Amino acid sequence: MARSEYEFSRRRVLQASALALAAVPSPWGTAAGFAESAGVPDEDGYDLWLRYRPTTDVRRLAEYREALAGLARQGEGPVMDSAELELRRAARGLTGGAPVRVPADRASGVIGTVDESPVVRSQVSPDRLARIGAQGFVIEMTGPPGRRRLVIGARGARGVLAGVFRLIRLLQLERPPHKLSGLEKPRTALRMMSHWDNFDRSIERGYAGTPLFEWDKLPDISDRLVDYARSMASIGINASVLNNVNPGADFITGETLTRLRPLAALLQSWGISTWLAVNYAIPMLLTARDADPITTADPADRRVQQWCHRPHHGHHVHGGGRPLAAVRVRRPGPRRPGAVPGRHEGRGGSGVVDGPGQPGHGAGAQHRHQGPRCNRPPGHPRRLVRHRADRDAGAEQELTVTAPPVSTPGFATAEIRLTSGDEEIERGRSVSVVTTTHPGHAATAFDAGPPSSPLLTGYARLSPEDVCTDDRGFGWVGDRPDTRDRGNADDLRRDIVTQRGKPIVRRVPVPAGKHTVWVLTGDSLTDSGITTISEDGTLLGRSGDDSPPSRAFVWFSFDLDGGAGGRTADLEITGSKLNGLWRIAALVVV
Repeated sequence: MARSEYEFSRRRVLQASALALAAVPSPWGTAAGFAESAGVPDEDGYDLWLRYRPTTDVRRLAEYREALAGLARQGEGPVMDSAELELRRAARGLTGGAPVRVPADRASGVIGTVDESPVVRSQVSPDRLARIGAQGFVIEMTGPPGRRRLVIGARGARGVLAGVFRLIRLLQLERPPHKLSGLEKPRTALRMMSHWDNFDRSIERGYAGTPLFEWDKLPDISDRLVDYARSMASIGINASVLNNVNPGADFITGETLTRLRPLAALLQSWGISTWLAVNYAIPMLLTARDADPITTADPADRRVQQWCHRPHHGHHVHGGGRPLAAVRVRRPGPRRPGAVPGRHEGRGGSGVVDGPGQPGHGAGAQHRHQGPRCNRPPGHPRRLVRHRADRDAGAEQELTVTAPPVSTPGFATAEIRLTSGDEEIERGRSVSVVTTTHPGHAATAFDAGPPSSPLLTGYARLSPEDVCTDDRGFGWVGDRPDTRDRGNADDLRRDIVTQRGKPIVRRVPVPAGKHTVWVLTGDSLTDSGITTISEDGTLLGRSGDDSPPSRAFVWFSFDLDGGAGGRTADLEITGSKLNGLWRIAALVVV
C-alpha cells in the first residue's frame, strides 16, 4: 500500500520503545544484548494482510508463474478494473512478474462474470454457479496437466473481486494449484463498516487517533483513502457509513454531497456502497427558519413525505442517474428532536436502514421473505412460518411467530433465516422464546405485571391491583406484592410481580378435577431469589435449589385437586432465605 505522511509511524513507535527498554539496566544481561533480542522487523503493519512477498518454495513459484503468465478479463466496469489491478499487483509481488494481457483462448488465467464470460459459462458447471448466489464466486483449475487454466467466475463484478482476493490468499499460503479450486457464498448480504466521524475531525467514542476522512481536502482523494477502500474490500466489506450516527444537517447539503462524489466513486470501484447517517429529524432541522417550518419528523406525515421527495432534498444524493449514497437514519431518543410518540417511535435506538432517496423504505428489503424455524422441545411439532416484507411496509418488520398450542410450558430457540426469492440472504441468528399454554386450553392463565404493561393475548392480568373480593372470588388476600416492568423482553417475561421479606397469599380458582399449576419465575434485568409456593403449610413447589441468574427464567409446576365441585386455593408465596425476594412472571392452571 502507499503511505501517507504521518508524524509518527507504528514502526518508529516500536523502535523507540525497544530502544527505551534497552536503555534500562537489566540484571539478565547488557543493554546492548537486550536491544538486539528486542529487534523490530522492517514492518509497521500498514499493509495488513496484503503483503505480496515473493513465494519461497521454488517448485510452487514455477507453478504460479505458469498459472499467471497470461490473463484475460471478460467483464467491464470499475470493480472489474480493481479486480484485474489487484491480481496483477499480487502476481508481481508473489512471482516477480505481472501477467500479460492476452485473448481468452490463449490465457492461462481468466476472470469474468457469467453474463460476459463465455469461458466461465463453458468451464464452470451450472450446478456450481447455482450455488454461489448473487455475491459468491467460483475458482476452478480446468484442463489437463500442461494445459491448465485458472478461472475465477461470479454472477457480478463484486463476486469476481472477492474471488481474486481469495485466490491471492491461497497463493500466499503457497497452496498447490490442484488445491486452488473452490466456491464461496457469503451468508450476510450487507457487510457494513460504520464510522462515527464528525465534520470537525473528532470521532464519537473514538480511541485510536484522528479520523480517516479529511473532509476539508475533498474532492481530492489521498493514497490513504485508496488503501482504505482496497483493504476493506479484501475482507469482504461492501458498505461504509462515513459519518457519525448522531449527525447534523451538514452532511446532506448540496455542497458536501458534491465533494463526496469522488470518494463514493472510489469506494464503488472496490465494490463498497457509500452510506451517510442522517438525523431522523432532518426535515425539521432544515426548515426551522422557514416561514412555515415542518414540526414533525413522522414519516407518515404528508408534508414530511413531500419534503423528502423534492429533488433538492430527498433525492439530491443522486448524481448522473445513479445514487451517490444510501441513507442510514438515526432514530431519535425520546428527548431528541424528531421523536415521534406512538406507533412510529423507535424501539431499538439507531439503525433504521433506508434506501437511496427513499425515506421509510428498507434498502434491499423489498419483497423479502423472513422464515423462522423453531428448535422445539421434544414432542413439539415442527412448523415453518413464512412472512412477506413488502416494500411499502417500511424498514422494520415485526414478526409474530405463533406455534401450535402446547400443553406443557417451556422454552425454545427460534432460528431466523432471511431469503429473497431462491437466495438465502442471512442465517445463523436466533432468539430465545418462551412457550406457554394457549389460554383456550387453560383453566386460568395469568400474565404478571403493572396495569400499563403489555398483556399476553388471552391472559388475565396479575398485578398488585387484583385484590380478592367476594364478587371476584380470587386475587391477593391481605398484603399485596410490588411489580416491575423491565421493558426489555417479550410480553410474558418483561414484567413481574415480586415481594421481599414476607409471605404473600394469592387466591386462585381451581375447577373440578385434577390440575397442574405452572409458574414462570425469573427476572430479565437482575438475579432472582428462589420462589416457593405452599398451601396450608404444605410445600407445593419451588423454582429450584439455586437462585436463577440475571435474565434466566424457570418454569416449575405442582398439582392441585379441585375435587368434585371445584374450589379456591390460597397459595402462599415466599422467597429464599438468602434475600427473601421472589418473582412471578406468569401463572397458568392447566
